[in-house]
Amino acid sequence: MRLTVIGCASGTPSVSRAHSCYLIHEGDRGYMLDCGDGAASALVRCGIDTSQIGDVFISHTHPDHVIGLPMLIQMEHLKKRSEPLRIHVPTEFEQAFSDMLQGLYLFPEKMCFEISVLTIDDDFVFDDGRVRIEVYPNPHLAGNAEFANSVGARNLMQCYSFALTAGGRKFAYSADITGISDLDEIAENADLLLTEGMHVDLADLPGLLAEKGVKRCILTHLPDDFDRESTLQFLEKSGYDSLGFAQEGLTVSIR
Repeated sequence: MRLTVIGCASGTPSVSRAHSCYLIHEGDRGYMLDCGDGAASALVRCGIDTSQIGDVFISHTHPDHVIGLPMLIQMEHLKKRSEPLRIHVPTEFEQAFSDMLQGLYLFPEKMCFEISVLTIDDDFVFDDGRVRIEVYPNPHLAGNAEFANSVGARNLMQCYSFALTAGGRKFAYSADITGISDLDEIAENADLLLTEGMHVDLADLPGLLAEKGVKRCILTHLPDDFDRESTLQFLEKSGYDSLGFAQEGLTVSIR
């Protein structure tokens, strides 16, 4: 199992990076986690054979994690893709996503490949015999609940972290979270933890990584002006020396 970083920008547009999009490879199959703005172009730049991507999993519906889906679908149609594509979205987004595709004239029935829109809820488990994926609900969107309820919105405040296992190895992806405690379960014994760095106190990270037995950690979702060098020096002084930073095209074996 290996990870390729496709997009790793923060919520602010970047000159050189697409928004959140990560690809897990297991054998000849690809599993995409999130599909933010610019993901399709970044896939081309990274030389990815997108026909091998069978499933896309969306952690939550902030634009920097989901808005690249229509362009991915259009690209695959224009490339005359023949393989089915299964898109897994939070339950709250199922109808809105279908309406979006219709509004953009990306009618699934007219595409040259089969599109399935499937839902993710708190009990979601995916297992295709190669990779097993479990979700961990987190409260990243919970702060919107009061306002959403006040205007009668149907939002469910769904946001999920993902744990993928294959061949006895574990990869954990935080997606967006609210704080370091949201990593407690997902990070346990991870061979590789990919965690966002915008909503966590990085001073608390070394202790958690050591406590949870994380072999390697990659920080992502950082702004362009983030001081990587100082952060790396701090973490190394704290006793954790297996940390890196996401960048487009980075490929890491999970072992």
